[in-house]
Amino acid sequence: MQPEESEASIASGPRASRGVLAWKTAPQYLLARFPSLDSDSFTFRRPLPLLFFCALKKQPGFMRGSIIGRQFCVINLAKTGESEGKVLGACRELIEKSAKLVVADFNFKDVDRLRTFYSIARKTGRKLAVTLGDAFLLKHLTKDPKLQVPPPDDSHVVIIVPKRGTGQYRKEDYDSDERQFLSQPNAWTADKLSKDQAKLIAHVSYYNIGELIDIRPEIGSSFIHSLREPFNEEMLGDFQRLHKWLEHFGMSFTQSHASGHATGEELKQIIKEIEAKTLFPIHTEHPELFREMAKETRAVQVGRTYNLSG
Repeated sequence: MQPEESEASIASGPRASRGVLAWKTAPQYLLARFPSLDSDSFTFRRPLPLLFFCALKKQPGFMRGSIIGRQFCVINLAKTGESEGKVLGACRELIEKSAKLVVADFNFKDVDRLRTFYSIARKTGRKLAVTLGDAFLLKHLTKDPKLQVPPPDDSHVVIIVPKRGTGQYRKEDYDSDERQFLSQPNAWTADKLSKDQAKLIAHVSYYNIGELIDIRPEIGSSFIHSLREPFNEEMLGDFQRLHKWLEHFGMSFTQSHASGHATGEELKQIIKEIEAKTLFPIHTEHPELFREMAKETRAVQVGRTYNLSG
């Protein structure tokens, strides 16, 4: 059965406003998690990531501040306006204009992003080409119909069969659990992938970009990087090597991503609305940037015990 999807459903999905839980879901979660609360105990103006706040008003609050400041990144306290709907719109526009292969690098475990590219593939007359590892994930994700992801044998999905061992696609070249996908009609080897590349959105990342050697992308094919940009030396090195590969293949590069993390401005908004007595910044390289945002800010130290009773 085809998963039901539409631009509206994706644009209004869990990360439509860069949150993890939709606004109708989060209060119910909090009430279930803290039965003593009533609906007036917390403020919810828009979808926001649950990990970024403790919604108990007038109580100690925890704030995950990974976007407040990072080495190699300019501290950004402006709203980005990012959303999954904007990613869908921008990528669909690019793909509709392309008559060649489109490669998309995104986190396949990110169901929102997976559904975004699957939706674009269907609406643009293409197929979403996935790796054998992706096929395993699809097989298990489809057990939950609420996720609305396609099964690995979906008519709009192609499985990329990589060369292994002998390089001749022999059965013994693959692990026993991988062989379940090899006999499917949508399991394509390099020759088929190369011949019909203009009909594909291929999920290929920097880590398996070698698959493109046998696919032989036409010059002018597109690479969409739908992940966060690099923010440390190791990631910058990988990013530079990725661009060398793209230069070799003559492919264009496009960055299109909506983070699940709150922006600095959104973190400030959360702190203001919660009005916590004490703020404990966690999971951040720059806890000092929170000092002016709450009445009292305390840096968390490993091995210490903190009383959160009020």
